[in-house]
This record gives sequence, C-alpha cells and structure tokens, in this order.
Amino acid sequence: MGVGVGEAETNVRGATSGAPEASWYLVVRCGSTRCALLAASVVETMRPLPIEPLAGAPAGVRGVSRVRGEAVPVVDLGAAFASPAQDRDRLVLVRAGARRVAVLVDSVEGVRRLGHAEQSALPPLLSHAADWGASGLAVLDQALMVTLSAARLVPEGTWEAVSRRGR
Repeated sequence: MGVGVGEAETNVRGATSGAPEASWYLVVRCGSTRCALLAASVVETMRPLPIEPLAGAPAGVRGVSRVRGEAVPVVDLGAAFASPAQDRDRLVLVRAGARRVAVLVDSVEGVRRLGHAEQSALPPLLSHAADWGASGLAVLDQALMVTLSAARLVPEGTWEAVSRRGR
C-alpha cells in the first residue's frame, strides 16, 4: 500500500511551527546506507513500477516509469552507494521543483525529525557526492546518514530525454 505524505506534511507544519530548528525527513535504506529525503518533498511511496530504459541516461538513472500517467525519471539510489544492482523493493516519488522523480530504494524506515544540530554540510572530501543528490550528512540513532536533495537527483540534461519520452 502506498503511503501519501500529506499527513506527514501536516505533522511537519504542526511540529515545526514552534521549533523551526528541526525538519521531518523520510528515512530510506539502500544496501547498508541510510538516506533521508525532506518529507515535504515526498509525494508517496509505492512498489516499483515497470521501467523503460532511457538511451544515454547517466549512471544511476535506470530509465522512465509512468506514474499516474506522467513519465518520471527513475533513479536507483544503490548506484550512488555502489550497492549491488538488484531489484529494489520500494519506489519513493519526490517533488524536484515542478518536476517529479522516482527513487528506487531497498526499504523505507519511516519519518523522523532531525534538528539542525544533527546535520552538517558535506565535507570537502565528499563534495563529489553532490553530483548524485547528496546535500549533507546527519546523525540518526548514533549512525551516519546522507541527506538528499530531490532537486539534484537527476542531471539537467536527462530531463530533456524524459520529456521527449513522455510525449
């Protein structure tokens, strides 16, 4: 069953109205790596849909899926973390500005609140990670986690190929 995030967005507004130093994140796992997507950008989670290959797509972009009639690029988060290629169990649909991106992950762990004290920018040694959507690091339950920016998950040139495919 897909989980809409409208409820989480309500919680985000309600919980952060008195505490602007924290935000809600959807925590996902791919291989042994935990990642977090800003809950306000998450549209829904679902089982993976059929994926059509996209010619010339960069590594990590598996292709295009039709989500509620819309052609959406599918990013395999495992490719960013050198997790073995496999069938992923969940698809997370996120907003990237006016566009949508589907992210393949192994599991969805839940929605968690992260304070700014628990988050940090990417260190210079990991600045290349921004190329595949990483925006920072966070600590959750004493373990390191990568925060992701939905807007950076798909390279700009890929959007043109996706829009051609959607016609």
